Amino acid sequence: MKKIDKRHFSLAKELIEIGAEQNMFVRCYPLLGEVPLVIGRKQSTKVEIPKTKKLALFVYVPFCTGKCSYCFYPKKVNPNQKEIEEYLVLLEKEMDLLMKNFKFKKIYALYIGGGTPSCLSPKQIEKLIKTIKNFPIEEDASFTFEVSPETLTSEKIEVLANKVKRISMGVQSLNDKTLFFARRRYSARDAYEKIFLLKEKSNEFKFVYNLDFIFGLKNQPLEDDVFNWLKLIQEIKPPAVTFYEKWEGMRDRLKIEFRKPKLERIVKLLSIRELIDKRMRQQLGYKRDGLYRYILCPDGKCNYCKTVWEDNFCLALGPSAYGYFAGMIYRNTSQLNLYRDLLRKSFLPVERKKVLSKKEITIRTLVLGLKATGTKGISVSREIEHLIEPLIKKGFLNKIGSKISFSEKGLLASDRISNWIIDNLELE
Repeated sequence: MKKIDKRHFSLAKELIEIGAEQNMFVRCYPLLGEVPLVIGRKQSTKVEIPKTKKLALFVYVPFCTGKCSYCFYPKKVNPNQKEIEEYLVLLEKEMDLLMKNFKFKKIYALYIGGGTPSCLSPKQIEKLIKTIKNFPIEEDASFTFEVSPETLTSEKIEVLANKVKRISMGVQSLNDKTLFFARRRYSARDAYEKIFLLKEKSNEFKFVYNLDFIFGLKNQPLEDDVFNWLKLIQEIKPPAVTFYEKWEGMRDRLKIEFRKPKLERIVKLLSIRELIDKRMRQQLGYKRDGLYRYILCPDGKCNYCKTVWEDNFCLALGPSAYGYFAGMIYRNTSQLNLYRDLLRKSFLPVERKKVLSKKEITIRTLVLGLKATGTKGISVSREIEHLIEPLIKKGFLNKIGSKISFSEKGLLASDRISNWIIDNLELE
């Protein structure tokens, strides 16, 4: 494994100097916890989606076999069959209400996440997808379904293979000690078995799959774990692989102060990220797809994230799911009982909703646009360019004409830079 060099110490020190050391996950903007409560209000007018905007759909399955140490998402652990069946009925009710409130165009990208969607039985998965496909969907729409090793079976894969285009499995680690402390419910051997099963079925049914890994977990032997990931990738060549650095918190849930990471930890994580990037692109033949993902073929792309981050419209189904349209952000309630009660009264289960100000739209467009385009860049105004001048001078961002993009240096610290942008632009 590559030794840590002075560049990573210098980069980590620069991040600390400008106050960008915290690696918080920015999945949307503004912070959903600060969006006003609107429980029990009906949509007054039918919303039309402009022709210039693509439409994405996110479906949240709020069930799991346990609570992982790093997970921030609300969920019901080990639900009984009655609870799952009730959820599927409520989801259909919510879909009907959305259809009444929006003048739909065809959906460009779909994502079923959780929680753990593969907690559902094969028949329940079929029912869920059948319900979703009542929406108008583009023929070549991107369609991703999340799974986990402990709940994935050959039968479930075969059900999914005929209905979705992409299966994404959260492996996270191939080290038993790390999996134990992360409170995952499977061993490294189990993970390997399900990975090879996914590869076998992918060859048989011609679908694309993605593997997720996390570095920076508690008690993780980083070099050994990453070495095993890369060795596996070299052997089986999955169509897509996604690497996440363990986040210190979820930016859009609570605006609280998290303990700041030490210099040594930042240095280590930056070096690991650079190592992964170089091995994936230079030795294994992968291309970048956004900030975290690497793909071997165009079908490996996750068009859902890119669609949402490029300021298109996103509608959401399920508890705690969030959406964005026409300059408005909203989130469904995360409480299953309230979700059920609102739908039974024919209310959309929206808990929070806000029309964004001009300033909030500017910050959202910049931060999510950078995440969507990576080193390709987005156009910004002179006013915004002035506000992010410190990042350009430090070499974290590149400026070419009116376009701003992450530099290779900034890409290593992309979430840290995104948080700096939000913190500093909010003060202006």
